[in-house]
Amino acid sequence: MPVADERASEVASEASADAFEGLEDHYAPLRRFAYLITANAAIAEDLAHEAVERSVRAGLDLTGPTALSYLRTAVVNLWRRTLRRRALEARALMRIGRVSSVVDDEGADDRDRVWRALRKVRYEARVCLVLRYYEDLPLAQIAEDLVLPLGTVKSRINRGLKDLARHLGERHA
Repeated sequence: MPVADERASEVASEASADAFEGLEDHYAPLRRFAYLITANAAIAEDLAHEAVERSVRAGLDLTGPTALSYLRTAVVNLWRRTLRRRALEARALMRIGRVSSVVDDEGADDRDRVWRALRKVRYEARVCLVLRYYEDLPLAQIAEDLVLPLGTVKSRINRGLKDLARHLGERHA
């Protein structure tokens, strides 16, 4: 029996190696995308890693042309789950009287101001803005990646841009 176990381990290792073969092309852009929607390098790394790990465990082909789109969708879904959990924790903390402090952005340069304003935009709109203006994806591709109607993507981008302008305008009001 030990020989069979050893062979099964070898087959699993070969399958894992094959699954990770095309990953080099996708991991850096995926991690960058996760960073842009989370604004936290450590969280972005965790989300990208978890999305890849789950995909490999599910036996998905990470070498195909739609792999990056699938991985982006996985990152968005994992981030949504994280935000939901954080919201529940925040409500619980508010109920018991603990409130988190807000970081002041006085003295930040323009790029940092834009980044902080982007972080204030609702995450649904932020994801669409990042995919459109940072990843430079066409609207149809964003709709396909996020499994949303094209009109929803357009309205989220429109609302996101208005919110971004409003948050940037508050600083000078």
